[in-house]
Amino acid sequence: MSAEAISRFAASAAWHTLPADVQERAETALKDTLGCLLAGTRSVAFAAARRAAALDLAGTGSSSAMRAFAWAIAASAFDYDDGHYEGGGIHPGSTVLTALLAATRGHETREDLLAALVVGYEVSIRAGYLLMPQIGGGPYRCTGASSAIGAAAAVARYRGGSAETILNAVRIAAAHGPMAGLQLPMVKESIGQAASAAVTAALLAEGGFGGAQAAPFLGIAPSPFDTAQAAHPFASGIGETWHILTTYTKPWPCCRVVHAALAATRAILARQGWSGDAVERIEVHVMPGLDALNLLPPPSADHAQFSFPFAIGCLLAKGEVAPEHFLSEGLSDPAILAAGARVALVASPEIAALGPDRGYPAAVTVHAAGQSRYLRIDDTPGSLRNSLRAAEIDRKYAANAALAGLDGREAARLPGASPAALAAALTPFLISPDRSIP
Repeated sequence: MSAEAISRFAASAAWHTLPADVQERAETALKDTLGCLLAGTRSVAFAAARRAAALDLAGTGSSSAMRAFAWAIAASAFDYDDGHYEGGGIHPGSTVLTALLAATRGHETREDLLAALVVGYEVSIRAGYLLMPQIGGGPYRCTGASSAIGAAAAVARYRGGSAETILNAVRIAAAHGPMAGLQLPMVKESIGQAASAAVTAALLAEGGFGGAQAAPFLGIAPSPFDTAQAAHPFASGIGETWHILTTYTKPWPCCRVVHAALAATRAILARQGWSGDAVERIEVHVMPGLDALNLLPPPSADHAQFSFPFAIGCLLAKGEVAPEHFLSEGLSDPAILAAGARVALVASPEIAALGPDRGYPAAVTVHAAGQSRYLRIDDTPGSLRNSLRAAEIDRKYAANAALAGLDGREAARLPGASPAALAAALTPFLISPDRSIP
């Protein structure tokens, strides 16, 4: 699949031509990502990004690139956003949707937004696959490197760009996007920088910056789609194979690797009728390497999102795992920390043999009341084989919107609003005082 073919697909994509299941998934992706963004406005990471946006343009108002940055930081702040296993383990929605909303000019329709959102997912996921070390060589790159490319294609398409303009946007984003190595705290996978780079790349292409130079220069390909690896079946078939349909959604605000352990723990407690206080200890068998994620107490909210003991501690001590547990008071909550201290991680060859394509499986043994119960979860809740129901997505969205301070009527209206109305509803969060959870 060449860069030119990618760009032709993006230029021609229209909402009414998309398959019904793709349209349905795009609607879900918009609602889920919007809810994550709203909840993320209460995070300390967004508070910092908001202050940076206020400094942009010398106080005269933030640029579209800076708005994209801040909104993407919010959308990914709690690690609650959707993702894709085969596509490099990336989180496409939090980059693509926020870049599109920041680039909204006022006349785009909701169908324009949704069609461009699908374009962004399809290009991002393919780029993520091609940038994996085992495919393209080099170091592992997280979400930012690939989603900047996909979001740039989406924004250029959203703004009515030709195939040539979209091609330029893709190649500019590939050159100017973040390297996206995982870094904590706040930087994480460079999702904010990716959204900013995507908007900038699309605007540069629209203004005539760069050029659609097809041949590699000094052996360096202009984009992942200009390499021999782009012929791989996973990267091919754009417009025929829809990778947006194989994204996962998250029931809990923490890294996907923790979800199977949470699901197994919750299921054992429910079956046995045990309270979190009754648990004496828990052993979590994980893929080798993941046993290092035993951060307790976590030094930041972002570290907490990767900590098995902290997330399971929230479940034991609070009965749930919610965004507010991952900030400020939650990070030092004695009940959560005491419960998390009863969790031990064990590297397991059995789990390693399953591989991450089963949704980062885990096996849990809970010891309580003089008994032990074991459960292995292969298909993590929210995965393709164990997808969240529409009612679960609705509840997640409503809870996230409530955390942002929206009343029920206002929250229910937003997912169906026009792009201009959505951008207008999100703008006050950029100029309001620090709203992070105390």
